[in-house]
Amino acid sequence: VNMIDMGNKGSGGSVEIKVSDKFKIEALFEELYEGKKKSFLFKSVDSKNENVAGKILRDWKVVFDASEISKLKSVKQETEAVDEGGPSKEFMNLVWKRLHKLEVTAKGNDGNQKSVKLMDRSDTGYLMPQTDDKIQVFFDSVPASNHEAIRKKIEAYYQAIGKLFLHALAS
Repeated sequence: VNMIDMGNKGSGGSVEIKVSDKFKIEALFEELYEGKKKSFLFKSVDSKNENVAGKILRDWKVVFDASEISKLKSVKQETEAVDEGGPSKEFMNLVWKRLHKLEVTAKGNDGNQKSVKLMDRSDTGYLMPQTDDKIQVFFDSVPASNHEAIRKKIEAYYQAIGKLFLHALAS
């Protein structure tokens, strides 16, 4: 299922996002990170081949799956949703609500799947990056031969989160 499409539409390189309101944050990040064409969220801001910074800062056209749109309370039901801020705000709201579930997984030393959540939600509702100690416990539970690939993935995920925060602040 194609949950999100952060493609280049038009000559201006605008960003169009097609998403269901039922997306899982970990599946979204996995698809964007591991996909055939990596999303600009996982590319360097100083990329010579793509205007990553421009894509982060410009408005995004968010289109919710038509079969799901009637279930969203904050999005007016229409045959085609025109993004004048409502769908974009709803998308970002859903991301923030689900961000504490974002995790990186890997096969552990014992052969079982291990994971570490990258964000914690405090008792008061604030999102905080995971502590180094908890990430180290995760690293200790997986083979050393996988550490570099896992480190790169965790770093890329945190950078993508930062780009989402920047977009939210800029829009």
